[in-house]
Amino acid sequence: MTFTWIRLPLAEGAPTATADTTETQIGTGYTVPTWAKSVKWVSYELIYAALTTQEDCAGYLRIKDDANQIEPFYLPLPVAGSLATAAGTHFAKGISMPVELPLTAEDTLRAYVNLDSATTGVPEIACYMLITDQSPKYREHSVMSTLQTASTTQATAAAGGTLTTLARKCKNLHAIGGYVSIGAGDTAAQTQGGYIKISSQIPGWVDQRIKTNYIPSGLGTDVDGVTKPFLCCGVDKLPYVEGFYKSLWPGFPVQGRNDFTIVSYMDDTNTVAPTYRVFLYFHE
Repeated sequence: MTFTWIRLPLAEGAPTATADTTETQIGTGYTVPTWAKSVKWVSYELIYAALTTQEDCAGYLRIKDDANQIEPFYLPLPVAGSLATAAGTHFAKGISMPVELPLTAEDTLRAYVNLDSATTGVPEIACYMLITDQSPKYREHSVMSTLQTASTTQATAAAGGTLTTLARKCKNLHAIGGYVSIGAGDTAAQTQGGYIKISSQIPGWVDQRIKTNYIPSGLGTDVDGVTKPFLCCGVDKLPYVEGFYKSLWPGFPVQGRNDFTIVSYMDDTNTVAPTYRVFLYFHE
């Protein structure tokens, strides 16, 4: 097997800096070698510089190619919880997971980053991908919700919009993921997190209730929210993904364009409303 680990930005370039909610390309594009047929692994981590109290870091990574075989494909960024005071430390673990993304020889492969909220400090990111000469097992895609606001009241529904799989690009829903974040400073003795309910009119679909990540708090205002995104996926990925709270998803056949309605519920009453995103992963 011929393969290479690549890095965006290319070569020894400095990581790409971003501090706002505008999508930013990570370096420039990578020219796909003539022998390459797939991306088999993606690994990335934010470098947190000069983080500020009552600001968190959360958002998404988008991978695309100019030939439009991969689009759409989104992944969550690591989540660094905000602190209410200057005490404490931010913690966030990098993300690494197997993927099945098709490539076209001599095409251009690109990656983009976007934060959910602007930050005073300027985080940096580099993205690593394993390129191989092996054909993908399937063509993987994902769709992502817009940033949603959860309820501040325990066990109270908050509508999260509708996610739609793509016609001609979906045969099986093989993973569901997302994250909860809090951007205005954790409150003492409160925990953010709960579950999302996913409904659909697809024949055979039963409402799914999937646990989100939790953001713990402390007894004082110098709380330290340590968390990471959540992912429900199949046994082919479950042992290998890193940087997620993991659960099993057996997969569900989904033919073409179908809608999935998202509703969130928090398990605690919070002073500040958490925000969240949900990702659906499917393949052709």
